[in-house]
Amino acid sequence: MHPYISIIGPTATGKTAFALQLIKVLQKNFTQIQVISVDSRQVYKGMEIGTGVDLPVDHQLEYPNVFFHGVSVIRPNQEWSVAHFHNLVKSVLANIKAEHYVVFFVGGTGLYHKHLFNDDPMLFIPPNKELRQIAESMSVEALQQWLNQVNPARLANMNNSDRQNARRLIRAIEVETELATHQNGRQHVSSIRSTVQPVTIGLTDSLEHIRQKIQQRITARIQMGAIEETKTLMAQYSAAEWNMPAFTSTGYQEIKAYLHGTLSETQMQEKWLLRELQYAKRQLTWWKKDDQVHWFDVSSLGWQKNAIDLVQQKIENQVSHEKTF
Repeated sequence: MHPYISIIGPTATGKTAFALQLIKVLQKNFTQIQVISVDSRQVYKGMEIGTGVDLPVDHQLEYPNVFFHGVSVIRPNQEWSVAHFHNLVKSVLANIKAEHYVVFFVGGTGLYHKHLFNDDPMLFIPPNKELRQIAESMSVEALQQWLNQVNPARLANMNNSDRQNARRLIRAIEVETELATHQNGRQHVSSIRSTVQPVTIGLTDSLEHIRQKIQQRITARIQMGAIEETKTLMAQYSAAEWNMPAFTSTGYQEIKAYLHGTLSETQMQEKWLLRELQYAKRQLTWWKKDDQVHWFDVSSLGWQKNAIDLVQQKIENQVSHEKTF
């Protein structure tokens, strides 16, 4: 008996808070609960305030037999990708010793959720340092032309945001170049999908409510020390290192500009808010076509009880199904 529960949704909808509420309900029924953060930015050490790590301070006392993974794992100047996340998940699952456990996947990085149990070989194509050295000096337009030469279909299938993202274009070129060298071609590169299907709970809200919550959260993070945290990071890491993915996390570039005097505090918060809101819209678009998600509007009265009831019913159905075999 080991259900898998995914909690997804756009930023500022309270995914972690709901996960902790659900964990308290399920604790008595399981020997162990594993919680894996599905957030591509909360993996970085020293960035807990800006990225919004909100685990309970005394979680070992408040949540006995609950283990948290995927938060503050590496330094900001280290590489992290969907392949690293995939390996983290495999490692956590392989090391569970309890007989009756439940695994939570909590966070808003849609690509990570997609590849929870996906052994697609393309995920594990290593970085090509020579290719990256050439690509990093190229414009977005030149990168688009390069990808179009390598595989026009890959460029055509990218959304507008990805087409304008140099880092994602470079990775696409890297992958497509590697696949083109395979002797048997792309047709033999297949995805191996596990039969595991998590119960997926999606939390949503109106964009106006999300905007208000983001603004409140920005104010709170500044009060908690986000500006001081950014100062420390600027002192610890070079200007070149600030081009790494960790520092593209919302808030840090805006605070950095504020500290350099190119943005006022008001402008900094406005730009931070805009980027968070744009991210929320992309998250909603990502999950829009996923018919496996059970959505709950967090502005609706009693949604928590309805969501908890659904999860418990799904778990009971799974247990009943297992007992018939």
